[in-house]
Amino acid sequence: MKEESAQESLQRLSRVEQYYWPGPLGETPGSDCRYPVESIHGERDLEHVLSNRRVFKVAKELQALASAEAAARLGSELAEATGAYQEAAARYIETAGKHFPPNATVVGGPSFYISDAPDGSPTLLGLRFKVLALCFLAGQLGLEGCSQEVVRTAVMAKEQYRALSVSKEHEPLFNYDFLTTAGLYSRQCLALGLMGTAPAKAREGLRDFEARTRTVAMPLFDSVSTPYDLHTRYGAPPAVDTRSGTFECKILGELSDEDFDAILKAAKG
Repeated sequence: MKEESAQESLQRLSRVEQYYWPGPLGETPGSDCRYPVESIHGERDLEHVLSNRRVFKVAKELQALASAEAAARLGSELAEATGAYQEAAARYIETAGKHFPPNATVVGGPSFYISDAPDGSPTLLGLRFKVLALCFLAGQLGLEGCSQEVVRTAVMAKEQYRALSVSKEHEPLFNYDFLTTAGLYSRQCLALGLMGTAPAKAREGLRDFEARTRTVAMPLFDSVSTPYDLHTRYGAPPAVDTRSGTFECKILGELSDEDFDAILKAAKG
């Protein structure tokens, strides 16, 4: 990563393996297709983003730029990534959905590719995490110039969630597993992006949600160890390394559909 240019690092936020290794501890247990989707899914997505060292390389590089330039770079990358994600999601639903027709008897849900493609092309999950990471970063850096793009992404994610949660085109497990694994409606990352980029006139409507955030100091990308390395989770040395500095992040815990709707409404103004 040290050899990458700032633009290369932005583009490579779609490299999915960095979000799964080390990633959160353990995996989410199976659930029973309940709606609204449980908050834990978004909380874990946020952990995936925090575990990716490249996210914090991009954060420090954008932080060093003037706000307008940083917003222009990140906003352009977000628009491109969101478009690519929409195309990849449509292809996946069309191809994999054929195996999950309505009223089918199934013994398991759809499968997803969680490694980087051999040819380096972005995968569906890689594009998903890139979009979520970019929204997260826009909020952490307070890039008001990205507000409209973050709102557009959040509106699209909410509509995807609404449409698939009521769709009768496929067996319900397919829709649910897609939403929780590959869908863009991940409340915490999107909400942090909306809150951090919202214009001043929207701040009053977001005050209660701002009070629910907490701040964590993440080690820089080239630190010897981070809170997400396996050895630090189990108390083994070396300890979390902050000698080269930290990047302070606001994070959110439990968040409901109603909470997200209120945040989106306030951010839209």
